Amino acid sequence: MSKSIIIIGAGMGGMSAGIYGQINGYETQIFETHTKPGGQCTSWNRKGYTFDPCIHHFFGCKSGSSVNQMWHDLGALPRELVKIEACTAVASPDGKMFVDYYDLAKLKETMLKLSPADSKMIGQYIRAIKAFDNDQVDDAINIVETDKFFIVETESGIKK
Repeated sequence: MSKSIIIIGAGMGGMSAGIYGQINGYETQIFETHTKPGGQCTSWNRKGYTFDPCIHHFFGCKSGSSVNQMWHDLGALPRELVKIEACTAVASPDGKMFVDYYDLAKLKETMLKLSPADSKMIGQYIRAIKAFDNDQVDDAINIVETDKFFIVETESGIKK
């Protein structure tokens, strides 16, 4: 009897699970309720307008990272990418602006200006981002002081 996986949803996660399942010798079946695959990476036209809720920030593009390798495995890279300064920006009702910069020094400075009392947590957050950026998953998990972890599978086994 062959090994098989049934996958619900043909978004990026479902499609990735199907591809990696087949790479690892599994027979895969993907079930999707929509008429086309892609999940949030799809668009539609209505009354002459195109609606595109797709991801607009492509993370994990740093050469040599495991996420970059995944994008190559899935066929999303290589391609030309446009580098932008910030992921998003949010203004509070009183006019304070939070900008989620990709530059971690700028991000930390912005966060500290908004909430200096949270400097310890902001430092932990920035270190966790750096650890993930360098593919040091174990370091990132150890930095965040909480009992609620995601399960992360690494080459050395499952960590939580």
